[in-house]
Amino acid sequence: MSITDTRTPPTIKPAKVNDAKEIYQLARDIWFLHYPGLITIKQIEYMLEQKYTVNKIQELIYSQEDLWLKVSLNDTTQGFGHFQEEPSTFTVKLDRLYVHPRVQRYGCGNALIRFAGANYARLGFKKMWLQVNKGNNTAIKFYQNIGFKTTNEVVVDIGKGFVMDDFIMSKALN
Repeated sequence: MSITDTRTPPTIKPAKVNDAKEIYQLARDIWFLHYPGLITIKQIEYMLEQKYTVNKIQELIYSQEDLWLKVSLNDTTQGFGHFQEEPSTFTVKLDRLYVHPRVQRYGCGNALIRFAGANYARLGFKKMWLQVNKGNNTAIKFYQNIGFKTTNEVVVDIGKGFVMDDFIMSKALN
């Protein structure tokens, strides 16, 4: 069966510390395929260095308020999601959701969000929210199609002269 066989549903599993290298490499591959044209190569490199070192990923996998999930098709990891709990507000931030372009539109992203959403709804969380680059029309349309609504916008200085110019989107968990 090939990766593009849509009859094979995505498989979701919690990421483990020993998955950090695979997540790191997948993040680099996806970012360099997706983000040029939205942000500069220098900003891509800077953001990967800030958020996606193997040690940083391992540290977050260990955290009690973070959930890392991997999504696979035919036993091959194709993407991941990172969710941060905000217990004081009963919300969860979808901090990172990346699926390799070769399998986008095969249900991987939707499966990650459904899995995490069901998990957090059972735990009493009421809302999931995220930030998305205002120019990332593909991601914005995806999030809208699965029920997220734009609720605000923000420009965040991330250092070294770079900013994140994002929409904030959210949806209720039920």
